[in-house]
Amino acid sequence: MVLFVHDVTDIALEFTKVNVYFKNRGGQFHRLNEIMSNVGFVIFAICWYLFRLYWLPLKVLHSTGYSSMIRHQQTNHLPFYLFFNIMLWILQGMNIYWFMFILYFLFKVATGQMTEVDDVREDEVVKEAMVKARSKSSTSSTRNTVKNKSRKTD
Repeated sequence: MVLFVHDVTDIALEFTKVNVYFKNRGGQFHRLNEIMSNVGFVIFAICWYLFRLYWLPLKVLHSTGYSSMIRHQQTNHLPFYLFFNIMLWILQGMNIYWFMFILYFLFKVATGQMTEVDDVREDEVVKEAMVKARSKSSTSSTRNTVKNKSRKTD
């Protein structure tokens, strides 16, 4: 049940990511993919709330926490009961934490601070790689210059 609740939102997320990547392809901008990425992100946010913040506590946390104690209150044969329930509550806390980021992103798009749904992580990774490559090439060229100067003086 935990996997089902979490995997439903992954479908909407992957749909949105595919449309974000297909917006600019072949050197052309495709408006349909931009619209689909915006719609997909709204569907993703709704699915996240519905499945991870509503159904998970209603079905999974209730059945593992309360119902299992009622059902097995005569016997004390619930190994790892506390451990697994703590893990499920930590998972629920992480879902709430990530939902705050989703709401923040929706707020930025709705208020006009961001004009489109875009994967900014890719830009940051590319920029960091370019900076590292430039710094490596500049240090290696500096080393080569120093080596060449030392050879000429010998």
